Amino acid sequence: MKTDENYKPVFIQGAKSRIERLIENNVRAILRELPQGNQFRLTGNGRILRKTQNNEDSEVDVPINHSERSKIPDHSILLAEFKTLTNISEYSSSKIDKSKRFRLKSIPNDFFGSDLQKAALQTLIQRIETTRETQSHVDNIYSDLCTLIVDEMNCKIPIYDASRKTRKRHKSSKPFWNEELGQLWNAMRLKEKQFLSFKGRSSTRRRFREEFQHAQKSFDRKLRQCERHYRQSFCLEIDNMVTSNPNDFWDKIKKLGPRKVQNIPMEVYGPNGEILTDDDSVLNRWKTDFHNIYNMDNSTAEFNDNFHSQVLSHKSSLEDCMIDPLYDENPELNTNITIDEIRRLILGAKNGKACGIDSIPYEVLKYESVISVLHSLFQLIFETSIIPSIWRQAIICPILKDKTSDERSPLNYRGISLLSCISKLYSAFINSRLSAYLETNDMLVDEQNGFRAHRSHVKTIFSH
Repeated sequence: MKTDENYKPVFIQGAKSRIERLIENNVRAILRELPQGNQFRLTGNGRILRKTQNNEDSEVDVPINHSERSKIPDHSILLAEFKTLTNISEYSSSKIDKSKRFRLKSIPNDFFGSDLQKAALQTLIQRIETTRETQSHVDNIYSDLCTLIVDEMNCKIPIYDASRKTRKRHKSSKPFWNEELGQLWNAMRLKEKQFLSFKGRSSTRRRFREEFQHAQKSFDRKLRQCERHYRQSFCLEIDNMVTSNPNDFWDKIKKLGPRKVQNIPMEVYGPNGEILTDDDSVLNRWKTDFHNIYNMDNSTAEFNDNFHSQVLSHKSSLEDCMIDPLYDENPELNTNITIDEIRRLILGAKNGKACGIDSIPYEVLKYESVISVLHSLFQLIFETSIIPSIWRQAIICPILKDKTSDERSPLNYRGISLLSCISKLYSAFINSRLSAYLETNDMLVDEQNGFRAHRSHVKTIFSH
Protein backbone atom coordinates (compact mmCIF):
# COMPACT_ATOMS: atom_id res chain seq x y z
CA MET A 1 0.00 0.00 0.00
CA LYS A 2 2.90 2.36 0.68
CA THR A 3 4.26 1.95 -2.85
CA ASP A 4 0.87 2.52 -4.46
CA GLU A 5 0.08 6.21 -5.06
CA ASN A 6 -3.64 5.62 -4.46
CA TYR A 7 -3.05 4.41 -0.91
CA LYS A 8 -0.34 6.86 0.18
CA PRO A 9 -2.75 9.14 2.07
CA VAL A 10 -4.19 6.13 3.91
CA PHE A 11 -2.92 5.38 7.40
CA ILE A 12 -4.22 3.62 10.48
CA GLN A 13 -4.81 5.92 13.42
CA GLY A 14 -5.10 4.13 16.76
CA ALA A 15 -4.74 4.80 20.45
CA LYS A 16 -1.24 4.70 21.89
CA SER A 17 0.01 2.26 24.45
CA ARG A 18 2.95 2.94 26.74
CA ILE A 19 5.34 1.23 24.33
CA GLU A 20 4.12 3.42 21.47
CA ARG A 21 4.64 6.52 23.59
CA LEU A 22 8.23 5.43 24.27
CA ILE A 23 8.80 4.96 20.55
CA GLU A 24 7.42 8.43 19.86
CA ASN A 25 9.69 10.02 22.47
CA ASN A 26 12.72 8.20 21.05
CA VAL A 27 11.89 9.40 17.53
CA ARG A 28 11.67 13.00 18.72
CA ALA A 29 14.96 12.67 20.60
CA ILE A 30 16.70 11.22 17.52
CA LEU A 31 15.42 14.06 15.32
CA ARG A 32 16.82 16.61 17.77
CA GLU A 33 20.29 15.01 17.67
CA LEU A 34 20.51 14.54 13.89
CA PRO A 35 22.39 17.29 11.99
CA GLN A 36 19.47 17.69 9.55
CA GLY A 37 16.76 16.81 12.06
CA ASN A 38 15.25 20.28 11.87
CA GLN A 39 14.24 19.54 8.27
CA PHE A 40 11.67 16.97 9.43
CA ARG A 41 8.64 17.04 11.66
CA LEU A 42 6.46 14.44 13.35
CA THR A 43 2.80 14.87 12.45
CA GLY A 44 -0.16 14.27 14.70
CA ASN A 45 -0.94 10.96 12.96
CA GLY A 46 2.55 9.54 13.60
CA ARG A 47 4.27 10.26 10.26
CA ILE A 48 7.67 11.87 9.80
CA LEU A 49 7.46 14.44 7.00
CA ARG A 50 10.11 16.58 5.38
CA LYS A 51 9.64 20.32 5.64
CA THR A 52 9.67 22.18 2.29
CA GLN A 53 9.48 25.84 1.39
CA ASN A 54 6.16 25.50 -0.44
CA ASN A 55 4.62 23.84 2.66
CA GLU A 56 4.14 20.58 0.74
CA ASP A 57 5.49 17.86 2.96
CA SER A 58 7.11 14.79 1.51
CA GLU A 59 6.58 11.54 3.32
CA VAL A 60 9.35 9.55 5.00
CA ASP A 61 8.67 5.86 5.36
CA VAL A 62 8.62 5.77 9.18
CA PRO A 63 4.97 5.34 10.17
CA ILE A 64 4.08 5.60 13.86
CA ASN A 65 0.57 5.46 15.23
CA HIS A 66 -0.13 8.67 17.14
CA SER A 67 -3.33 10.08 18.55
CA GLU A 68 -3.93 13.72 19.39
CA ARG A 69 -1.20 14.95 21.67
CA SER A 70 -3.07 17.62 23.55
CA LYS A 71 -6.59 18.16 24.70
CA ILE A 72 -8.37 21.23 26.01
CA PRO A 73 -7.19 21.47 29.62
CA ASP A 74 -9.93 21.29 32.22
CA HIS A 75 -8.55 24.35 34.05
CA SER A 76 -9.22 26.78 31.18
CA ILE A 77 -12.93 26.31 30.54
CA LEU A 78 -14.48 28.70 28.05
CA LEU A 79 -17.81 26.98 27.58
CA ALA A 80 -19.36 24.30 29.76
CA GLU A 81 -22.67 22.48 29.93
CA PHE A 82 -24.18 21.71 33.32
CA LYS A 83 -26.36 18.60 33.45
CA THR A 84 -28.58 17.78 36.42
CA LEU A 85 -29.66 14.31 37.43
CA THR A 86 -32.43 13.49 39.87
CA ASN A 87 -31.44 9.85 40.23
CA ILE A 88 -27.81 9.07 40.96
CA SER A 89 -28.25 5.43 41.96
CA GLU A 90 -27.04 4.19 38.58
CA TYR A 91 -23.93 6.38 38.72
CA SER A 92 -22.82 5.70 42.29
CA SER A 93 -21.28 2.51 43.54
CA SER A 94 -24.04 -0.08 43.80
CA LYS A 95 -22.08 -2.10 46.35
CA ILE A 96 -22.43 0.50 49.10
CA ASP A 97 -25.64 0.62 51.11
CA LYS A 98 -26.56 4.30 51.53
CA SER A 99 -28.16 3.59 54.91
CA LYS A 100 -24.82 2.29 56.23
CA ARG A 101 -21.84 4.29 57.35
CA PHE A 102 -18.28 3.07 57.70
CA ARG A 103 -16.40 3.58 60.95
CA LEU A 104 -13.38 5.09 59.24
CA LYS A 105 -11.65 5.65 62.57
CA SER A 106 -11.63 1.88 63.10
CA ILE A 107 -9.85 0.74 59.93
CA PRO A 108 -7.88 -2.42 60.80
CA ASN A 109 -4.13 -2.68 60.32
CA ASP A 110 -4.50 -5.46 57.75
CA PHE A 111 -6.48 -3.26 55.33
CA PHE A 112 -5.24 -4.25 51.84
CA GLY A 113 -2.75 -6.49 53.61
CA SER A 114 -3.75 -9.86 52.20
CA ASP A 115 -1.72 -11.40 49.40
CA LEU A 116 -4.82 -11.71 47.23
CA GLN A 117 -5.59 -7.98 47.42
CA LYS A 118 -1.95 -7.03 46.82
CA ALA A 119 -1.88 -9.27 43.75
CA ALA A 120 -5.10 -7.67 42.45
CA LEU A 121 -3.62 -4.19 42.85
CA GLN A 122 -0.39 -5.26 41.16
CA THR A 123 -2.39 -6.67 38.26
CA LEU A 124 -4.20 -3.36 37.97
CA ILE A 125 -0.87 -1.51 37.80
CA GLN A 126 0.23 -3.77 34.94
CA ARG A 127 -3.02 -3.04 33.12
CA ILE A 128 -2.43 0.68 33.51
CA GLU A 129 1.06 0.40 32.02
CA THR A 130 -0.15 -1.51 28.95
CA THR A 131 -3.57 0.07 28.37
CA ARG A 132 -4.66 1.95 25.28
CA GLU A 133 -5.24 5.69 25.29
CA THR A 134 -9.00 5.66 25.02
CA GLN A 135 -11.73 6.99 27.29
CA SER A 136 -13.32 3.57 27.70
CA HIS A 137 -10.06 1.95 28.83
CA VAL A 138 -9.42 4.67 31.42
CA ASP A 139 -13.00 4.39 32.69
CA ASN A 140 -12.74 0.60 32.99
CA ILE A 141 -9.49 0.84 34.94
CA TYR A 142 -10.90 3.41 37.34
CA SER A 143 -14.10 1.40 37.78
CA ASP A 144 -12.09 -1.72 38.65
CA LEU A 145 -10.00 0.28 41.13
CA CYS A 146 -13.13 1.59 42.87
CA THR A 147 -14.57 -1.92 42.96
CA LEU A 148 -11.43 -3.28 44.65
CA ILE A 149 -11.47 -0.53 47.26
CA VAL A 150 -15.20 -0.82 47.97
CA ASP A 151 -15.00 -4.61 48.32
CA GLU A 152 -12.15 -4.26 50.80
CA MET A 153 -14.10 -1.61 52.74
CA ASN A 154 -17.16 -3.86 52.99
CA CYS A 155 -14.98 -6.75 54.11
CA LYS A 156 -12.68 -5.07 56.65
CA ILE A 157 -14.20 -1.81 57.95
CA PRO A 158 -16.99 -2.04 60.56
CA ILE A 159 -20.25 -0.28 59.71
CA TYR A 160 -23.16 1.18 61.62
CA ASP A 161 -26.74 1.90 60.67
CA ALA A 162 -27.30 5.57 59.80
CA SER A 163 -30.89 5.42 58.59
CA ARG A 164 -33.28 8.06 59.87
CA LYS A 165 -35.43 5.55 61.76
CA THR A 166 -32.55 4.30 63.89
CA ARG A 167 -30.60 7.52 64.24
CA LYS A 168 -30.52 8.52 67.90
CA ARG A 169 -31.21 12.01 69.05
CA HIS A 170 -28.06 14.02 69.55
CA LYS A 171 -27.20 14.60 73.18
CA SER A 172 -24.99 17.46 74.28
CA SER A 173 -21.68 16.23 75.64
CA LYS A 174 -20.25 17.20 79.02
CA PRO A 175 -16.46 17.43 78.63
CA PHE A 176 -16.14 18.49 82.27
CA TRP A 177 -17.58 15.20 83.54
CA ASN A 178 -15.20 13.29 85.83
CA GLU A 179 -15.14 10.32 88.16
CA GLU A 180 -16.20 12.30 91.21
CA LEU A 181 -19.33 13.54 89.42
CA GLY A 182 -20.12 9.99 88.43
CA GLN A 183 -19.94 8.81 92.03
CA LEU A 184 -22.15 11.67 93.25
CA TRP A 185 -24.66 10.91 90.47
CA ASN A 186 -24.86 7.23 91.41
CA ALA A 187 -25.27 8.11 95.11
CA MET A 188 -28.07 10.56 94.27
CA ARG A 189 -29.88 8.01 92.10
CA LEU A 190 -29.61 5.43 94.88
CA LYS A 191 -31.11 7.83 97.44
CA GLU A 192 -33.89 8.70 94.99
CA LYS A 193 -34.84 5.07 94.43
CA GLN A 194 -34.77 4.44 98.16
CA PHE A 195 -37.09 7.38 98.80
CA LEU A 196 -39.55 6.59 95.99
CA SER A 197 -39.79 2.87 96.74
CA PHE A 198 -40.35 3.23 100.52
CA LYS A 199 -44.00 2.84 101.61
CA GLY A 200 -43.59 2.68 105.41
CA ARG A 201 -43.71 5.18 108.28
CA SER A 202 -43.89 8.88 107.42
CA SER A 203 -40.94 9.79 109.68
CA THR A 204 -38.68 7.31 107.91
CA ARG A 205 -39.95 8.45 104.52
CA ARG A 206 -39.21 12.07 105.55
CA ARG A 207 -35.67 11.06 106.49
CA PHE A 208 -35.15 9.35 103.10
CA ARG A 209 -36.43 12.47 101.33
CA GLU A 210 -33.99 14.71 103.26
CA GLU A 211 -31.11 12.37 102.40
CA PHE A 212 -32.12 12.45 98.72
CA GLN A 213 -32.36 16.27 98.71
CA HIS A 214 -28.96 16.53 100.37
CA ALA A 215 -27.40 14.19 97.80
CA GLN A 216 -29.08 16.14 94.98
CA LYS A 217 -27.74 19.47 96.29
CA SER A 218 -24.23 18.01 96.61
CA PHE A 219 -24.32 16.75 93.03
CA ASP A 220 -25.71 20.04 91.63
CA ARG A 221 -23.13 22.07 93.53
CA LYS A 222 -20.24 19.94 92.24
CA LEU A 223 -21.67 19.94 88.69
CA ARG A 224 -21.83 23.75 88.56
CA GLN A 225 -18.34 24.00 90.01
CA CYS A 226 -16.81 21.62 87.44
CA GLU A 227 -18.65 23.31 84.57
CA ARG A 228 -17.51 26.75 85.75
CA HIS A 229 -13.86 25.64 86.03
CA TYR A 230 -14.00 24.04 82.58
CA ARG A 231 -15.37 27.14 80.88
CA GLN A 232 -12.77 29.35 82.59
CA SER A 233 -9.93 27.10 81.46
CA PHE A 234 -11.45 26.94 77.98
CA CYS A 235 -11.48 30.74 77.70
CA LEU A 236 -7.89 30.95 78.91
CA GLU A 237 -6.85 28.35 76.37
CA ILE A 238 -8.42 30.36 73.54
CA ASP A 239 -6.74 33.56 74.78
CA ASN A 240 -3.34 31.88 74.92
CA MET A 241 -3.71 30.06 71.61
CA VAL A 242 -1.08 30.74 68.98
CA THR A 243 -2.62 32.89 66.25
CA SER A 244 -0.43 31.32 63.53
CA ASN A 245 -2.73 28.28 63.45
CA PRO A 246 -6.26 29.59 62.82
CA ASN A 247 -7.69 26.12 62.16
CA ASP A 248 -7.30 25.09 65.81
CA PHE A 249 -8.88 28.36 66.89
CA TRP A 250 -11.99 27.88 64.77
CA ASP A 251 -12.27 24.24 65.86
CA LYS A 252 -12.48 25.48 69.43
CA ILE A 253 -15.08 28.10 68.51
CA LYS A 254 -17.27 25.52 66.74
CA LYS A 255 -17.46 23.45 69.91
CA LEU A 256 -19.12 26.35 71.71
CA GLY A 257 -22.08 26.71 69.36
CA PRO A 258 -25.16 24.49 69.01
CA ARG A 259 -25.30 21.55 66.66
CA LYS A 260 -26.50 22.56 63.19
CA VAL A 261 -29.50 20.64 61.93
CA GLN A 262 -30.83 21.24 58.44
CA ASN A 263 -33.94 19.54 57.12
CA ILE A 264 -34.89 20.44 53.56
CA PRO A 265 -38.68 20.15 53.21
CA MET A 266 -39.97 17.97 50.39
CA GLU A 267 -42.12 20.87 49.21
CA VAL A 268 -41.86 23.52 46.49
CA TYR A 269 -44.03 26.25 45.08
CA GLY A 270 -45.94 25.53 41.90
CA PRO A 271 -46.47 27.89 38.92
CA ASN A 272 -49.54 29.47 40.57
CA GLY A 273 -48.03 29.71 44.05
CA GLU A 274 -49.53 26.47 45.33
CA ILE A 275 -47.42 24.08 47.40
CA LEU A 276 -46.42 20.86 45.64
CA THR A 277 -45.49 17.82 47.73
CA ASP A 278 -45.23 14.90 45.30
CA ASP A 279 -41.68 13.66 44.73
CA ASP A 280 -41.63 14.05 40.94
CA SER A 281 -42.74 17.69 41.01
CA VAL A 282 -40.28 18.58 43.77
CA LEU A 283 -37.30 16.90 42.09
CA ASN A 284 -38.12 18.38 38.68
CA ARG A 285 -38.37 21.88 40.20
CA TRP A 286 -34.97 21.51 41.88
CA LYS A 287 -33.50 20.17 38.66
CA THR A 288 -34.93 22.99 36.53
CA ASP A 289 -33.85 25.79 38.87
CA PHE A 290 -30.25 24.57 39.26
CA HIS A 291 -30.02 23.85 35.54
CA ASN A 292 -31.06 27.40 34.69
CA ILE A 293 -28.48 28.85 37.10
CA TYR A 294 -25.46 27.25 35.44
CA ASN A 295 -26.65 27.19 31.82
CA MET A 296 -27.08 30.57 30.24
CA ASP A 297 -29.59 31.31 27.52
CA ASN A 298 -27.71 31.94 24.28
CA SER A 299 -30.47 34.19 23.00
CA THR A 300 -30.18 36.71 25.82
CA ALA A 301 -26.68 36.18 27.26
CA GLU A 302 -23.83 38.43 26.26
CA PHE A 303 -20.88 36.34 25.10
CA ASN A 304 -17.66 37.71 23.63
CA ASP A 305 -17.29 35.65 20.46
CA ASN A 306 -14.20 37.58 19.37
CA PHE A 307 -12.36 36.78 22.59
CA HIS A 308 -13.42 33.16 22.29
CA SER A 309 -12.01 32.98 18.76
CA GLN A 310 -8.74 34.64 19.82
CA VAL A 311 -8.24 32.15 22.64
CA LEU A 312 -8.92 29.18 20.39
CA SER A 313 -6.53 30.54 17.78
CA HIS A 314 -3.83 31.04 20.39
CA LYS A 315 -4.38 27.52 21.70
CA SER A 316 -4.14 26.11 18.18
CA SER A 317 -0.82 27.89 17.58
CA LEU A 318 0.59 26.52 20.83
CA GLU A 319 -0.43 22.99 19.86
CA ASP A 320 1.20 23.39 16.45
CA CYS A 321 4.44 24.26 18.20
CA MET A 322 4.15 21.12 20.31
CA ILE A 323 3.96 18.99 17.16
CA ASP A 324 7.34 20.29 16.04
CA PRO A 325 10.03 17.62 16.71
CA LEU A 326 12.39 20.33 17.97
CA TYR A 327 9.89 21.48 20.56
CA ASP A 328 11.52 21.54 23.99
CA GLU A 329 9.16 20.59 26.76
CA ASN A 330 9.47 22.23 30.13
CA PRO A 331 11.33 19.63 32.23
CA GLU A 332 10.12 21.07 35.53
CA LEU A 333 6.43 20.89 34.63
CA ASN A 334 6.33 17.88 32.30
CA THR A 335 8.64 15.48 34.11
CA ASN A 336 7.19 12.16 35.20
CA ILE A 337 5.24 12.07 38.44
CA THR A 338 7.21 10.71 41.38
CA ILE A 339 5.59 8.50 43.97
CA ASP A 340 6.86 10.86 46.69
CA GLU A 341 4.67 13.64 45.27
CA ILE A 342 1.58 11.47 45.40
CA ARG A 343 2.42 10.03 48.82
CA ARG A 344 2.87 13.51 50.30
CA LEU A 345 -0.50 14.68 48.93
CA ILE A 346 -2.42 11.59 50.05
CA LEU A 347 -0.97 11.47 53.55
CA GLY A 348 -1.57 15.21 53.91
CA ALA A 349 -5.26 14.97 52.96
CA LYS A 350 -7.63 15.67 55.84
CA ASN A 351 -9.73 12.87 57.23
CA GLY A 352 -13.45 13.15 57.78
CA LYS A 353 -14.18 14.84 54.45
CA ALA A 354 -17.24 14.01 52.38
CA CYS A 355 -16.56 11.72 49.43
CA GLY A 356 -17.92 12.11 45.92
CA ILE A 357 -20.07 9.98 43.69
CA ASP A 358 -17.57 7.08 43.74
CA SER A 359 -17.94 6.77 47.56
CA ILE A 360 -14.16 6.55 48.13
CA PRO A 361 -12.97 8.55 51.20
CA TYR A 362 -9.44 9.78 51.89
CA GLU A 363 -8.94 7.39 54.81
CA VAL A 364 -8.82 4.25 52.64
CA LEU A 365 -6.27 5.73 50.22
CA LYS A 366 -3.49 6.18 52.79
CA TYR A 367 -1.97 2.74 52.28
CA GLU A 368 1.20 2.04 50.34
CA SER A 369 -0.35 -0.49 47.97
CA VAL A 370 -3.16 1.94 47.06
CA ILE A 371 -0.69 4.82 46.72
CA SER A 372 1.27 2.80 44.13
CA VAL A 373 -1.86 2.25 42.04
CA LEU A 374 -2.83 5.92 42.22
CA HIS A 375 0.70 6.89 41.18
CA SER A 376 0.42 4.74 38.03
CA LEU A 377 -3.10 6.02 37.33
CA PHE A 378 -2.07 9.67 37.69
CA GLN A 379 0.90 9.10 35.40
CA LEU A 380 -1.41 7.64 32.75
CA ILE A 381 -3.79 10.60 33.04
CA PHE A 382 -0.88 13.05 32.97
CA GLU A 383 0.47 11.56 29.72
CA THR A 384 -2.82 11.02 27.90
CA SER A 385 -4.90 14.00 29.14
CA ILE A 386 -7.83 11.60 29.61
CA ILE A 387 -9.57 11.65 32.96
CA PRO A 388 -12.21 9.15 34.14
CA SER A 389 -15.69 10.20 33.10
CA ILE A 390 -17.01 9.93 36.65
CA TRP A 391 -14.71 12.79 37.69
CA ARG A 392 -16.97 15.13 35.72
CA GLN A 393 -19.92 14.22 37.95
CA ALA A 394 -20.65 15.58 41.41
CA ILE A 395 -23.26 15.32 44.14
CA ILE A 396 -24.76 18.75 44.88
CA CYS A 397 -25.65 19.38 48.52
CA PRO A 398 -27.91 22.44 48.93
CA ILE A 399 -27.25 24.72 51.91
CA LEU A 400 -29.71 27.45 52.86
CA LYS A 401 -28.16 30.88 52.25
CA ASP A 402 -30.20 32.73 54.88
CA LYS A 403 -32.05 31.21 57.81
CA THR A 404 -34.89 33.69 57.34
CA SER A 405 -35.46 32.84 53.66
CA ASP A 406 -38.16 30.47 52.44
CA GLU A 407 -36.99 26.86 52.56
CA ARG A 408 -39.42 25.84 49.80
CA SER A 409 -37.58 27.84 47.12
CA PRO A 410 -34.58 25.99 45.59
CA LEU A 411 -32.98 29.31 44.56
CA ASN A 412 -32.56 30.19 48.25
CA TYR A 413 -30.00 27.39 48.56
CA ARG A 414 -26.34 27.41 47.66
CA GLY A 415 -25.22 24.25 45.88
CA ILE A 416 -22.05 22.65 47.26
CA SER A 417 -20.56 20.07 44.88
CA LEU A 418 -19.03 16.93 46.39
CA LEU A 419 -16.28 15.82 44.00
CA SER A 420 -14.37 12.58 43.91
CA CYS A 421 -11.57 12.52 46.50
CA ILE A 422 -9.20 10.90 43.99
CA SER A 423 -9.92 13.63 41.43
CA LYS A 424 -9.17 16.27 44.06
CA LEU A 425 -5.84 14.59 44.76
CA TYR A 426 -4.91 14.79 41.08
CA SER A 427 -5.96 18.45 40.97
CA ALA A 428 -3.85 19.06 44.08
CA PHE A 429 -0.85 17.52 42.29
CA ILE A 430 -1.31 19.81 39.27
CA ASN A 431 -1.72 22.84 41.53
CA SER A 432 1.33 21.91 43.60
CA ARG A 433 3.59 21.55 40.57
CA LEU A 434 2.38 24.77 38.94
CA SER A 435 2.61 26.78 42.16
CA ALA A 436 6.12 25.54 42.89
CA TYR A 437 7.25 26.40 39.36
CA LEU A 438 5.77 29.90 39.48
CA GLU A 439 7.19 30.64 42.92
CA THR A 440 10.64 29.24 42.13
CA ASN A 441 10.99 31.23 38.90
CA ASP A 442 9.46 34.39 40.40
CA MET A 443 6.79 34.62 37.70
CA LEU A 444 4.04 36.11 39.88
CA VAL A 445 3.78 39.81 40.60
CA ASP A 446 4.20 40.91 44.19
CA GLU A 447 0.62 42.22 44.29
CA GLN A 448 -0.71 38.68 43.79
CA ASN A 449 -1.44 37.43 47.32
CA GLY A 450 -4.48 35.21 46.77
CA PHE A 451 -3.93 31.44 46.72
CA ARG A 452 -0.27 31.82 47.69
CA ALA A 453 1.37 30.27 50.72
CA HIS A 454 2.28 32.52 53.66
CA ARG A 455 0.30 35.44 52.21
CA SER A 456 -2.61 37.22 53.87
CA HIS A 457 -4.79 40.31 53.55
CA VAL A 458 -2.26 42.26 55.62
CA LYS A 459 0.36 41.95 52.88
CA THR A 460 -2.28 42.96 50.34
CA ILE A 461 -2.84 46.21 52.21
CA PHE A 462 0.85 47.08 52.34
CA SER A 463 1.50 46.05 48.70
CA HIS A 464 -0.85 48.78 47.34
